[in-house]
Amino acid sequence: MKKINLYLITLCLFGGVACTDEDKVGDVGTLPQDYVLPQGESPADDRIVEYYNSYKSYILYEYTQPDFIYGLSQTNNSYIYEKVDPLCMDVVLDFLEDIWFDLYLTEFHAKYMPYKIMVAKSMETTYGTRAYATMGNDGQSFYVNDCSEELKNLSAEEKRAKKNELQLCLWNYWRTKGTLEFPEEFYKVSDYTRAAKDYDPENPDDPDFALARGFMPMWFAYQNKYIFDWCLYVNYQTKLVDSEQDLQHFMYAMITRTASEWGDYLTKYPLLKRKYDILHSWFLTKYKVDLKKIGEIMYN
Repeated sequence: MKKINLYLITLCLFGGVACTDEDKVGDVGTLPQDYVLPQGESPADDRIVEYYNSYKSYILYEYTQPDFIYGLSQTNNSYIYEKVDPLCMDVVLDFLEDIWFDLYLTEFHAKYMPYKIMVAKSMETTYGTRAYATMGNDGQSFYVNDCSEELKNLSAEEKRAKKNELQLCLWNYWRTKGTLEFPEEFYKVSDYTRAAKDYDPENPDDPDFALARGFMPMWFAYQNKYIFDWCLYVNYQTKLVDSEQDLQHFMYAMITRTASEWGDYLTKYPLLKRKYDILHSWFLTKYKVDLKKIGEIMYN
């Protein structure tokens, strides 16, 4: 299939298109002509229609170039993409069910699922960077990469890695844009007025060690390891440890770590356990979302 080079400078042609901001993430007032279901090229068309009826979200394997560009209009990147083969959409949907759809209730999806989900065989910036999942700048468009028959051949660990990447993309957007409400009680657990300390093998029980203070490490991809740098200092203006980074890195752990990866953290460090329980209870009660299930799910 021919690859399409997208240069976002062409967005000036479409600058007059407006988005609405409703309770339903990505809710729009008028259905564009592009979004006619079934799209007619895939044996999975009936399933896609059923998803729309349940979630009010369009899963699109066919879309126009302007529509694809629009959701990426403020990313300051140009993209190259290749459309998915419609004949493999059943494989793609099975995969998305396992790593996304089945992890939340229908009512949650109906309110918070992006308005349109664009699936592509490949998608990368002209700089060569690529991501499995990308949220459009408006929250209405969600892009899923690497969609092909090869999804059936992924190892359990590869599948889980894609689950983690997709879930992080969703939750980072929901957190930073205020789509979901987070508990104020979370911020009352740790003392943000003083910096934590990194692990000291000569003083492993130091009460100022980051974990003992209730702070989770951040994932540092370039070195393929977790580090505590974010909480080892206070902001020079506020004189506080960044509480939003605290929530960010704790949520990262909640939705990516299995029980074995948590290890003894929750039994050894009471403040971590308190934050874990606050977040787990909050989302289970308020949104009927089980963060523990999302984090701990494993694949065969």
